Amino acid sequence: MSLNKSQRQYIYDTIVNYKDTYASVGTVANAFLHTLLCIGEKGIHIKSLEGIHIASDNTRGSAFSGTINYIRTINKVLKQDLGPKAPRLMMDMLGNQRITWVLAEEQAIDAALAELEGDEDGDTET
Repeated sequence: MSLNKSQRQYIYDTIVNYKDTYASVGTVANAFLHTLLCIGEKGIHIKSLEGIHIASDNTRGSAFSGTINYIRTINKVLKQDLGPKAPRLMMDMLGNQRITWVLAEEQAIDAALAELEGDEDGDTET
């Protein structure tokens, strides 16, 4: 899904209030935050974010784990601020490896469908 302008601004403000590095121009954190706030429904491939990590002079370690850590931090901060209503970043690890935003309503629908599918599977087993 794609975030609207007020959702993007809220996420930006929340993350920047958590740690000012996300607001500092020229940092990897700032580049990641701005990139993740502008992605649309198709998301962004993990390799694109890894490229930001690799290109920076101030990063160390694995680009993949560094990227995942930024995503985890953003998700954690939003969940702390909004609880179960928080939007979150998700990545399809087995498919196209694209990172997208998911809203709480979508998460609830997915969980309900998974529960129903699980119940149906349970009904057919003897």
